Amino acid sequence: MGEDRELIEMFIEETRERLEAIEPALVELERAESAAEKERLLNDVFRHLHSTKGSAGYLNLTDLVALVHAAEQLADVLRKGAPVVPEHVDLLLQTVSLTRAYLAHLAGQAEPPDGLAPLTERLQLAAASATQRPATTSGGPAEPAAAGAAGSEPATEAEHRGEELRAGDAELASSTVRVPVHVLDRLGRLAEEMLVTRNRITALAANLQDGELVGASKKLSVMVSELQDIAALTRLQPISSLFSQMPRVVRDAARATGKEVDLVIDGGRLEVDRRILQELRDPLVHILRNAVDHGIESPERRIAFGKPSRGRITLRASREGSNLVIEVSDDGKGIDYEAVRQKAVERGFVSAREAATLTEAELNALLLRPGFSTRDQATELSGRGVGLDVVAVRMQELGGNLTISSVPGQGTTIRLVVPTSVSVMNTLVFTARGYLLGIPY
Repeated sequence: MGEDRELIEMFIEETRERLEAIEPALVELERAESAAEKERLLNDVFRHLHSTKGSAGYLNLTDLVALVHAAEQLADVLRKGAPVVPEHVDLLLQTVSLTRAYLAHLAGQAEPPDGLAPLTERLQLAAASATQRPATTSGGPAEPAAAGAAGSEPATEAEHRGEELRAGDAELASSTVRVPVHVLDRLGRLAEEMLVTRNRITALAANLQDGELVGASKKLSVMVSELQDIAALTRLQPISSLFSQMPRVVRDAARATGKEVDLVIDGGRLEVDRRILQELRDPLVHILRNAVDHGIESPERRIAFGKPSRGRITLRASREGSNLVIEVSDDGKGIDYEAVRQKAVERGFVSAREAATLTEAELNALLLRPGFSTRDQATELSGRGVGLDVVAVRMQELGGNLTISSVPGQGTTIRLVVPTSVSVMNTLVFTARGYLLGIPY
């Protein structure tokens, strides 16, 4: 049983990594213009699905095998020239989401997901329908292409077996190893506790004025500092691991609202404490959905205002001292401050006299109040009065802050500032006029 559990945990980790590669590839597929680019992306998606199916089959996860096999068939038809339509991407992205839910069930974190069989059937129907369409590469009937696909199956399987063997050799020669996150977290906590204990020992050695003890405490101090630095490095992750999840968020929100939106990402190479990244995901999802729903106009309105039909949202990360700065900017309509004043009065947040004197900064602060929304009717994305207030509270809990700036007709920028780490910081402690003070360094 222990070996089975170990295999399942390895499968969960590897499959999550594959899903993280599939999802952005699918979002990028919709924007790809050249046939070569589409083929490259679909080949990547097909390869990851094929590997996932093989691993799930080894563990006898028959329902997941059926789902992933159906998705693999659709990807295979598309990569061989069938036209790619948004509905195909929707189905493949739903496969990613349902597979994630299945992994959560395997990990004991959730109930078994519903909908595997219906989605499998829809994928099969989509693959059959796409096979009957004319191929984009040849313009001829699809039946010969389908026959050729069937005839080439053994070669395809042999090719992927060769790829898996080469991948196995590369893994054995790798300079990295997989370590469970809870082990790294324990290492980090122990390093922090040792740092506090080291400071206590250093103070005691100084008070006792024992030369040999002072020398040993200095050597210990150097070793503990180095251990602390190494432990801190194990918690760092590139912020791209978080940002790579956001194109799917924007894509789904744009599809739900009938808008055309491009997401531009900058600064993904910055490394941040993993715990900070985990806390930032939900706030970023709120902000990006809000930008699509409230900020970006419909294609028709954008063209009427002399803008490109496709809206643009920029997600940018930078570092200011020991803080991480994340900015989400859109080129939409900006905040209608008069509408904010009116809603604030209607919903009883302020009186009409108070509303007339509010500055833009004070109106921005109203947007962060619980229950405040400029929408009259709630939709799937907004109107429930939950969103930016949740983000603001989360920033305060992390020791950061949120600010909003907007230019009507040009767009809005939301700026998040949070610490890059939640670990122990080196601090110079001293007293002044009876006060105990500390300066981080």
